[in-house]
Amino acid sequence: MYVIEVVPIARGAFKDSLTFFSKKNLPPGVIIDAPVRGKKIPALVVVSTEAREARLELRESSYVLKKLEPKTVRRIFPESTIRAFESISEYHALPLSSVLSYFSPRALMESSLGIEKSSEEKRNDDTASDIVVLQAEYGERVRMYRNTAREAFARGESVVLLAPTLVEAETLYQELRRGIEEQVVLLTSLASKKTAQATWKRVVEDPEPLLIIVTPSFLAVPRANIHAYLIERESARSYRGRERPYIDARVAAEELAKKQGSRLLVADFPLRTETRARLEEGRVEELMRLQVSSQNRARVMVEDARKKSVE
Repeated sequence: MYVIEVVPIARGAFKDSLTFFSKKNLPPGVIIDAPVRGKKIPALVVVSTEAREARLELRESSYVLKKLEPKTVRRIFPESTIRAFESISEYHALPLSSVLSYFSPRALMESSLGIEKSSEEKRNDDTASDIVVLQAEYGERVRMYRNTAREAFARGESVVLLAPTLVEAETLYQELRRGIEEQVVLLTSLASKKTAQATWKRVVEDPEPLLIIVTPSFLAVPRANIHAYLIERESARSYRGRERPYIDARVAAEELAKKQGSRLLVADFPLRTETRARLEEGRVEELMRLQVSSQNRARVMVEDARKKSVE
């Protein structure tokens, strides 16, 4: 007999974890269907303890534990991603359930997709990642994204490119897939359930390195060999949620990169004041010399409106 502690994957409904008992040992990190308020909802197992080790707590408990009999047990996110979720939860002062819900699209929860524990990378060291910034106009940023992807492909690794909006994600997809069409995938909330599930399955199972272009809700793709996370137009307001749970996807990308030992590239023109401050403090580095002025040579005319035009 085991005492199982789970975190429901639901927005705003649960501030704490729930505890059940089970005849089977369910390892931490797996997703199960837990009975909550008369219905089954997905939940993440965070602690599994033998009942005899928790005997005292069970005796002093003021409630009776419900039995847990999950029909399906699957692992969706690697351990490094779960640790990143915990850091994101702490940063935003949110319950872990809200963070899990935000990064677990419905199409994924309604599928049977999962990952093998053995497929997880062992390089997730908090000190192994580095953060670089790029201040350049759009064309130069796209060129750098393409070069970064090609360098990663040469190492057999993948790249995740985060775009702030659906339109920008689609535009980047069309521009970056030229010449590497078979290695670029797009994951956004605009995709149908069937398309999202098929693309997610490919991201998990395809042995070939990929350039994965996503919007915030699909940021936590469970790819084992991510070389770098790229944040396009980091000043975009849409990176911060406009409704609960108000998660900042830029912070989430940084935590994922840190926990997975991946590089983080932050790009825009111009960079945010916060990013420039971090650069001056030496907490981030320049990828290349910062562009300080626009290359746009549009003609500008200033006319005195007080003077009448003569025809």
